[in-house]
Formats: sequence, C-alpha cells, structure tokens
Amino acid sequence: MFIKQNLAAVLMFGYADGFRVGKEERIRLRELSDRVAVALSNSSWEERLYHQAHYDALTNLPNRALLKDRLDQAIARAQRNTSCVGILFLDLDHFKRVNDSLGHSSGDLLLKEMAQLLVSSVRDVDTVVRFGGDEFIVIIPDIEPGKDVITELGVVADKILEITQPGILLEDHSVHLDVSVGISIYPKDGDIPDELIKNADSAMYHAKDQGRGCYRFYSQELNAETLRRLDLEQELRDAIENDEFELYYQAKVDGEFGNLKAAEALIRWNHPVRGLVPPFEFIPVLEETGLICKVGEWVIQTACAHIKAWKDAGLPSIRISVNVSPRQFRDGNIAANIARILRSAGIKPSMLEIEVTEEMIMDDTDYTIGILKRLHDMGLCISVDDFGTGYSSLSYLRQLPVDILKIDQS
Repeated sequence: MFIKQNLAAVLMFGYADGFRVGKEERIRLRELSDRVAVALSNSSWEERLYHQAHYDALTNLPNRALLKDRLDQAIARAQRNTSCVGILFLDLDHFKRVNDSLGHSSGDLLLKEMAQLLVSSVRDVDTVVRFGGDEFIVIIPDIEPGKDVITELGVVADKILEITQPGILLEDHSVHLDVSVGISIYPKDGDIPDELIKNADSAMYHAKDQGRGCYRFYSQELNAETLRRLDLEQELRDAIENDEFELYYQAKVDGEFGNLKAAEALIRWNHPVRGLVPPFEFIPVLEETGLICKVGEWVIQTACAHIKAWKDAGLPSIRISVNVSPRQFRDGNIAANIARILRSAGIKPSMLEIEVTEEMIMDDTDYTIGILKRLHDMGLCISVDDFGTGYSSLSYLRQLPVDILKIDQS
C-alpha cells in the first residue's frame, strides 16, 4: 500500500491450499489496497485538521475551541453524578517584561515551560487549556459531592503556585514567575461554561489586586466589585475622549526666603457627576488597563504647554515635575516622546522634572537606570519619590542619575 509514492503498509491475504491468484484477482486486490490507502490518508489529514483547530500551536495544549467541549462534558457528568467542577483561571504576572527584556522567543519558551509545569501538576483526567496570550485555564472535573471542594481546589492552586516559585531558566536567565489564580466552582458559581470562566477571570483579577502570586475564589461581592471596575474603566475611556482630566500644581517654596521655586503637577479627574475624583481612585485602573500611557503623555504635554504659557505671560520661570508610571517606562518610547513634546512646546528640558518612585527603580534596575540616564543626558531633572520604602541604600544612589531625593514620610 502506497501513500504519496511511499510504502505505508502491507496487506496480507490468505487463500486455501492450491489456489492460484490470477491477473483479475491481483487487479481487484490492488484496487482494494488503493482504496484503503486513500481512506487512511483522508483519516490522517482529518486528524491533523482537527488537531490544528482544537490545539494551541505553541504549547500543544487544548485551545478555546476544545475548552468549551471539555467543560460541557464535565458539567454534564457533574449533573448526572451530583458532583462539582473546578475552573482555575491563571495569568502570568509581568509576562510582558520577559518579552520586552529577553525577546519574544524567550516569552514563547516561557509559555511552553509553563504549559509543561501545569500538566505535570494536575491529574490525567484534568484539562489544561491555553486560553490566550499568557492566560491558562485548568478544568478539575468529577469532584465528589462529599468532599470539601474549597479545600480540594485550594490544594491544586497551592501546588501550581509552589512549582512556579523557584523560577524558570530561559537561555541562561533565571526568570522568577508569579502566577495569579482565580477559581470558580460548578454549580455554586454558574451552570454554563461562559459564566464559570467569566467568574474565574474576575477572581483572578482580585488575586492580582491582593498582591499577585496568590489565588482567590469567586464570590457575589467580588462580581459586584468587578462590574463597578468595568464601569469605571469605561468612564475613564470616556474621560480621555471628553477631556475631563485637569492639572493642579502644588507649589515648592524656598524655606528661607519664601519665594516660589518649582511646582509639582497633580492630575485630577473632573467627573461630570461626581466632581473632582482623587488620583488614588482611578490611577490603579489606568495602570492595569494601559490607559496610563496615554494619560501620562497628556500630563507631560499639558505641563509643558503651561510652562510655555506662563513664560509668554511674563511670569517667572519655574520647573514643573511630573510623575511617570512604570507602565510608561516599559512602553520604551518615553525618552523620544518627551523630546518631541519639548520641541513642540518650545521650552528647555531643564524646565521639566521627571519623578519616579524608588520601588519602580528597584523593580527593573538596569532597564530603568538606562532610561533615566537618557533623560538626564537630555537635560531633564530627575527626582526619586518615596525613598526609604524599598531596598536601596544611600550608597546605591551613586549609581543613579538623580538630582532630587524625596524622603518617604514613614
């Protein structure tokens, strides 16, 4: 039997003693062999198509298409047996940093390693799915009704967190991996796949809010908070479009002579219904959604425009400081963006001060220091806020291109 000119199999036929195979019989047997070869070839091709449609090409894990089928089956068995099903929604914390610092090939390798770790940490009857990007889902079916479901799923989540703690070696780089896990349970938290996945996703974001590298179970209160968070995110997107943000300036006064030396730009949200909203209510959401990059650039543009307007009005020139978020630094274009804004506003770089936190520097030291040096070489003033809350020492400051140090009040 040949498939694409290659010998694929041998068909053996047996006959009674003395039977001679004639030409006609040989033709019929060859036709039969060809039909079997075509059938096997089609079957192999269909199997490959099915695998491509239902499995992730990178990790070889089931994908979203197969997730719904497996979850439907698990729920159907649970209905028959009055058992429970656990859904674990996992997200790799700071995965983007691996892509940005080590490259996408290292990021792909990390996802493959993570897939293998997850498969090795669960039972054969459990299903590990790559949901998309750096998100995974684990289905834990057939949890007996007499067992403590919370404890059972907590043990699984603890095991996953434990195996990822040592970190993963990627091309001579040891990458510490934190995983945030959200858990929902059938039938307590929903009775259809989409609802269970959505609720596990909500619980995962709650785990991120609680410090990352942990797991949290879904609750009705959590769902209400998630809905409020979604509403807030949409309102912030509208606020950007409707120009609802404002800058206020906190003066920095010479302690000896009382004259104005500089000022710090403070962002406020002038909500059409709630009025002025303080930053601690919306800055974390801007950070998580990535909207902080767009808003942060607006802050720098507006501050530079105000500096120019005050100068043109004959007012004394003062330096304005603006806070820059970690997300803006990771974006990678901050130095070029600031240079463009300064040229457009027509002001000197020395009139702008960039303020970062100590924690932000210590989180990715080499990368952050490199960006700060570029900004400092451009002529900008650099200040560090909240100094004393992290792990750096006064001697460590020698390595930093810092002009001003703001000691934390604690």
